[in-house]
Amino acid sequence: IWTPSVMYPHSFDQLANYRDDSLAKISPSGELLYNKSVAEILVENGYRGLFAGGKGVDRLHLNDIQPALTDTEFWLRGDLLVSLHSTSTVMLYRPSNNKILWLQTGPWMNQHDMEFVDNQTISIFGNDQIDNGQERVLFNGHNSVYFYDFKTNQVSQPYREIMKRMNVATIAEGRGKPLPGGDLYIEESN
Repeated sequence: IWTPSVMYPHSFDQLANYRDDSLAKISPSGELLYNKSVAEILVENGYRGLFAGGKGVDRLHLNDIQPALTDTEFWLRGDLLVSLHSTSTVMLYRPSNNKILWLQTGPWMNQHDMEFVDNQTISIFGNDQIDNGQERVLFNGHNSVYFYDFKTNQVSQPYREIMKRMNVATIAEGRGKPLPGGDLYIEESN
């Protein structure tokens, strides 16, 4: 079972007041099998700027981990899709060798939920919200589900217009799961 966790003590002593999110793998019997700081992963893979770019205590906000269940040309079974909400970043990470295989910041904003769709595509539920200094607001007035195609290196939003028309607008949380036949399951949490 892969789950977001928090490291104690923190990985970086010079930052006394931050939440050190980590990737934790737990056996069905509750044994901790793996635990690695996301901040350390970013720094060790040359992405320390993302770690420094977040605000306050919750600099990264790890909110979703999806393990790959099959091997493809673009990922192997056991690789992880990881969502870092506060930096609008999604990455494909291989824990077996501590390598970030792919990382992209946006066009989604403050996303929740990702899915492996087929052997070359992932989906990302973009809350697409920002803090305007007084409150969190939706950038375009609605959420969107983004598809990233590893073969073409392209991002698409095939459900954008219907989500706009249906006013899918959860400020936080939420899910978007592509279903067989082209349907899309939406959980509009709040």
